[in-house]
Amino acid sequence: VPFASNSLYDWGDAMNTGTYGSMQIHVPSYGEVLFGVNRWARNDPKIDIGIGNQPTGHPDWTFADNSDIYTLKKLSVLVSKEDNIDPAVFAPNNKAVGTADTEGYKLVYDLPVATQATYGTSLVPYHVDYHKSVGTFERIAYYIELDDNWLWVSMNAFTDDASKIGVPTFASGAIFQQAVEDVNVFSSLAGMEASGITGNIEFWPNDYSTQNVKGIPNASDDAYDFGDIMRTTGDHGSMQIHNTAKGMTIFAYNNWNSNRVGAIGIGPNVVGEPDWTFADNAGQYTTKRIQVFVK
Repeated sequence: VPFASNSLYDWGDAMNTGTYGSMQIHVPSYGEVLFGVNRWARNDPKIDIGIGNQPTGHPDWTFADNSDIYTLKKLSVLVSKEDNIDPAVFAPNNKAVGTADTEGYKLVYDLPVATQATYGTSLVPYHVDYHKSVGTFERIAYYIELDDNWLWVSMNAFTDDASKIGVPTFASGAIFQQAVEDVNVFSSLAGMEASGITGNIEFWPNDYSTQNVKGIPNASDDAYDFGDIMRTTGDHGSMQIHNTAKGMTIFAYNNWNSNRVGAIGIGPNVVGEPDWTFADNAGQYTTKRIQVFVK
C-alpha cells in the first residue's frame, strides 16, 4: 500500500489471529486515516477510536486506549438507494460564494490535491464525484483554493461530457486545446477579475513543449505559457486556463501523473515558466483544492 510503514500501525497492516478487531477507513494516496475503531472484539474496558491520523503513536489509533475520554461516541452507517445523489444539494460552498457568478451551479467534482499524485496509474481520488448524475449543462466553472487565496473561473461549456471536465487523465480521455468563451473570473488576488472574455484551455495528460502551435497572440515559442503544444508521449499533464487577451495564465495544475511533486498556481508565475510548468511547488500549500461545477 503506498506510503504505508512496516513499523507503524497505519493504512497498510496485515491481519493476524486473535480478537483485537479493526474497523478503519483510509486514503493511502494522502497518507491519511479517515477514522479508526479498534480493540472492540475482546471485552476490554476501553477501545481505540479516532478521526484522522493519531498525532502521536500509531496513525490508525491502534493501542490508543482512549475511548474513556469521550462522553459521546457515535458511529452511524448510511446508504443511498441511488447510485448517485442529486448534485443539486451540493451547490457552491466555498470562499467564492457571494460573488455574482456562483448562483445556480452544481458541484460535480471536489478534489483535495495531493502534493505528489499518481493519476496516471490510478483513479483520481475525488471526495465528491457526481458526473454520472449531473445531467445536461451549458456552463462549467472551476474553483481553486490554495491556503488563503482562491479563484473562481466560469465559461461556456467546451464539452457535453461531464467525465471529461475534471483532471484530464489518460483514463478520462480528456484532451482540449481550444478557445473558451464568455469567461468570468473572480479571485482573492488583485488583477485577476474578468467578465465575458475569451480564454483558452490546455487540458491533457501528456508531456508538452513550448511551441505556440495554435498561434495564440503574444504567446512564446521559448517559454511554457498560454500557447504550448501537446506531445503524443510522456505523462507530465496540463490542466490550464488562460486569459487570451491579457496573455496570462488564470489557473494551472501540472505534473500530476507519476508521483512527482505537482505544480499549481493562481494567476501567472512571475518566477520561472509563466504557466507554472516545473514550479514543483505543491508542497508549499497546506490547503490545495479543486472543485468543478456546472449549470
